Amino acid sequence: MAKIRAEVMSGIEDVTMIAVAHGSPEADRTMRLVAFARQHGISDLDKWSIGDLEDAGLDALVVCSTAETHCDIIEEAAKAGVPYIFCEKPFGVAIPEIDRALIALDAHDAKLQVGFNRRFDPHFLELHEKVRGAVRHLEIVSLDPAPPSLENLTQDRALISETMVHDFDTALWFLGDGVDCISVRESCKNQDLKRAELYQIDAAVALLGFEDGETCTIRNHWGSPTGYRQEIRICDSNYEVWVTNSSDNGTSWLVGVCRMQSAALHKGFQDRYAESYVLEILAFLRSVREGGEISSGTAEQARQVAVLVDCARESAYLHGKSFNPLVQNHVAA
Repeated sequence: MAKIRAEVMSGIEDVTMIAVAHGSPEADRTMRLVAFARQHGISDLDKWSIGDLEDAGLDALVVCSTAETHCDIIEEAAKAGVPYIFCEKPFGVAIPEIDRALIALDAHDAKLQVGFNRRFDPHFLELHEKVRGAVRHLEIVSLDPAPPSLENLTQDRALISETMVHDFDTALWFLGDGVDCISVRESCKNQDLKRAELYQIDAAVALLGFEDGETCTIRNHWGSPTGYRQEIRICDSNYEVWVTNSSDNGTSWLVGVCRMQSAALHKGFQDRYAESYVLEILAFLRSVREGGEISSGTAEQARQVAVLVDCARESAYLHGKSFNPLVQNHVAA
C-alpha cells in the first residue's frame, strides 16, 4: 500500500514527501526502502526515524506499516505534534492499544483518518446516497483469487482482519453502528494456509444483527477461480440493488433492479479500487489544507470496526457463537 499511496501523492502539485522510514533494520527491507525513496524523490532517509517526528516539521504523516505497529506510531506522532495522520486499516490489533492512541489523539488535538477506501469509491458513494436510511438488509461478497503471501499474514485468522474488516466498515457505513449480534463460521481448504505458523482460514461467513432490526450477511473467500470479485446487494420490498465490480458504463437506478457491473472481473483490489485510493487521499489532504475535521473513516469509526473484528475472531474460534459487541468487556462505556 505504501507504493500506491506514494504514487497518488507524487502526482499532487502542492504535496512534498520529505521523509520515509521503516521500523525494521533488516538489510533487504532497508534496500527496498532506499529504492522506494529514490523512485519517489524522497531525499531524507538515512537519519530519519519515527523518533524524529517532533523535529520533522510535518503537516501530515501517512502510516503504511504492519498492523501491529499502527497504534504505537499514531500515539508517537500525536505526542510529537503531527496534526494529521492517515493510517492504513486496521486502526490497531487490540482494543486497549487503540484506546491509548485515541487518548493521545484527543490530548494533542491530532486528527486521524483510517484507510477504509470503499467510502470513497464513486459507485459505493452513489449507492449510499440513494438508499441512505432505507436499508433493511445488506449482503456483501468479497472474493480474492488467492491468499496474501504467508509472510504478510502477521495475525491468526487474517482473513477477518485483512478482508472482512472492510466489509464490517461497509456495513456500519450503510446501516449504522448499532450492531448487537455477530456470528462467524470459518473453514480452510488451502494447504499452504494450513501449514502456516499462525492459524489461518480461507473462507468465512458472518451474520450481523442491528438494534433497529437491520441485518447484514458477509461472505469472504481467498481462492476465487474467476478472479477478484467484490459485490454489495441491498434487498427491500420495493427494489433490489446490486453493485459489482466497477463499470465503464456508468451507473443506473431502476425501481426494481439496479445493476452496476463490469463484463470482466478485476485482477485484484488495487485495480478495482484505484480511483477510490486517489479520492481518499484527496479528501485527507483537503482536511490538512483547510485545518478541518476528517470527513469519513474517522478514528471513532475505525474503533467500532475493530470491536467487530475482535468479536468475529472470538465467534469463529467458538464455531459461530453469537456475541453482542455492545456489551463486550472490551467496549468502552
